[in-house]
Amino acid sequence: MDKSVPVDYASVEPWELYSENLKTDYMQSVEEGKDVAAYKALVDDICALPRGETREALADAVYEAMKNAADVPGYPYEEPSDLEGIRRARPSRRIVLPEPEKAELRDKIAGAWLGRICGCLLGKPVEGWHSSKIKEHLLKTDAYPLSGYMKKSGANGGSGWVCGLNGCAPVDDDTNYTVMAALEIVGRHGRNFTPGDVADVWLSCQPKTAYCTAERVAFKNFLLGIRPPKSAEYKNPFREWIGAQIRGDYFGYINPGDTEAAAEMAWRDASISHVKNGIYGEMFLYAMLAA
Repeated sequence: MDKSVPVDYASVEPWELYSENLKTDYMQSVEEGKDVAAYKALVDDICALPRGETREALADAVYEAMKNAADVPGYPYEEPSDLEGIRRARPSRRIVLPEPEKAELRDKIAGAWLGRICGCLLGKPVEGWHSSKIKEHLLKTDAYPLSGYMKKSGANGGSGWVCGLNGCAPVDDDTNYTVMAALEIVGRHGRNFTPGDVADVWLSCQPKTAYCTAERVAFKNFLLGIRPPKSAEYKNPFREWIGAQIRGDYFGYINPGDTEAAAEMAWRDASISHVKNGIYGEMFLYAMLAA
């Protein structure tokens, strides 16, 4: 980075500093079968440095080295990210589903959408919590075993999480993605939308704070002029994480019974921010929803 640019590193969120996630990228590279073991000690030393120009420059150099590292001999997995490569890797025998009953579709799609909203609403207070922390909280609030809504404080004085929302669900990235797909991705660009269309919708519809991990990195890459699919790869330590798996509900809703069409739309969406398993997760879930 140009040293004349006065970056306030203390104010930059961790998802936007590559050096903050260098260890994650090292682990990702190992899991991808890259021969990067020689960089382990260097990665640890760089991460121990204070935030700043020097740490970023060193992290960038290691990024280039790991990106260009050879594969470990005998790596057993075939993991394409391109659509045709994924199609070639499928089993030859695949299930063909019958045409759905149209009379049932409205009720099923409404149920799927309401179920998504309910799940997000009920899970939001404990997102990211391990089961041990959930149990500890329930014990403290005299609510274990759970038989109703989560409480923010003790049972005698606390109010139910849902009851305190004044009739309106909070903003949630899971449901935002579904609405954005309906109104802006497919609504604006039609069923033949491209990954580039998805990237442009992201930039026009939500600020960067609506995104995190792989999505935040991809958003930053869009701003730098890095287009899909490179936007999913460049300095993206989260490229095989699960973010894409929460985005594709609408592609299942509009392809009832057509798992291949749902999966293909999911690929177009996922490939702007994820690779390999990060893509497969969205394709699988929304083919399943279409089924």
